[in-house]
Amino acid sequence: MPFTIFNKKKGKFVKKSKIFDNKNFLNFTLIILIFFVFSQEFHVFKNTYDLITKNYYNRATKAYDKTFFSGYCEGSSHGYLFYIKNRYSEKFGENKIPKIINNFNEKNEYWVFSNVNAKINNQQIIILNKIEDIDLDNYHIIDNNNNKCFFVEKK
Repeated sequence: MPFTIFNKKKGKFVKKSKIFDNKNFLNFTLIILIFFVFSQEFHVFKNTYDLITKNYYNRATKAYDKTFFSGYCEGSSHGYLFYIKNRYSEKFGENKIPKIINNFNEKNEYWVFSNVNAKINNQQIIILNKIEDIDLDNYHIIDNNNNKCFFVEKK
C-alpha cells in the first residue's frame, strides 16, 4: 500500500509505496520456507557437498550398499564389482572385461564396467556369492573377499 510523506526539497507531499508490504512479505517468507523444506527433504546441501568432495567410485559404492538387492559382497554385489573395476582395471586388457558368475541371480552386471562394446574375457572371472561346489584349484586368486566373492584368473 502506498503511503504519503513530505519531501522537503520539493515542498510537497509525495506518494511512496512500501517495498515489502504485508502481502509481499508473506509471499517472500513462504517461498523461502518452501525452499528450505525441499532442501532438507532432498538433502540438497549434503548431496552437493558429496558431489564436490567424493569421487564417482565412492559415491556409487555407497549408493548401492543401501539397496536391498545389492551390497558389497551380497545380493547383486555391485559394491564388489565397483571395487574390482577401480582396483584391477589395468589387468582387464584392451577392450575386455572379466566374465561374471553371480550365484544370487541370473543377471550379470556388466554395465558396471561402462564399456558396452567390450568382449568378455573367459580367462578372468569374477565370482559373486560363491556356493560350496565351485572348485577354485585351477585358478589363481587375485582378490578374495571373505571366501564369498572372488576375482580369479585361469592358471
